[in-house]
Amino acid sequence: MNYNISFTIIIVTYNSENTVSKCIKSVIDQVTLDDEIVVVDNASTDSTVGILTPFSEDLKLFISDFNFGFSSACNFAVEKSTSPYILFLNPDAIINPGLLCRARESFSKGDYQLVGFMCKDEIGEIDRNYRRYPGFLASFMDYYSRNSISKIRDNFNLDTHYLDGSCMFIERSIFLKAGMFVNFFLYGEDVILCNKIQKIGVKSIYHQDIFYTHLRGASSATISGARSWDMLPNIVYSE
Repeated sequence: MNYNISFTIIIVTYNSENTVSKCIKSVIDQVTLDDEIVVVDNASTDSTVGILTPFSEDLKLFISDFNFGFSSACNFAVEKSTSPYILFLNPDAIINPGLLCRARESFSKGDYQLVGFMCKDEIGEIDRNYRRYPGFLASFMDYYSRNSISKIRDNFNLDTHYLDGSCMFIERSIFLKAGMFVNFFLYGEDVILCNKIQKIGVKSIYHQDIFYTHLRGASSATISGARSWDMLPNIVYSE
């Protein structure tokens, strides 16, 4: 079903040879002629660029001679694209059939500006892709909400949680109004973006009946000293 919603799918790669082909193929299987795929490679030293080259007819590929970091590459891709809705997708994320269609429906019929989906790991276990905004109480609540013994339900709510940027749909105008991603090299940009758009008054939805698979850290694992995905920086911010 066509909801007259077009996406720019933005994928930033860095030494992503092990996963990027599956990621791209999962997207190509679901895009329409009105969608565009923009890939920015952050100076990979492995075979990532060679893997991307055969897809050149299906996407716009920008190859950087220097690794400017995830945030800068995403912002660059936004400036090089035009679609009114954006999907930021990690190169180690694989979207399941029907996910793009559900996102179109959410933007078209639900009047949402931020759309998220359940995440699972490569063995099919739920991999929660949202956290409470950083803080002492947040850390306490986050621990208990993830503890299998705990009965506390901690559903996604933009007022209290941020959605991680591994598979984030957002309206372009809202992303621009929030000032785009802050210039962090790796980790934390999604925290600040969600905090900013929450203050704008964005309407969001999180779907749990369709999911994507996230292999986690395919790019960050190749960066010396990089922290795991579960150890986002304890950012202090104010507006």
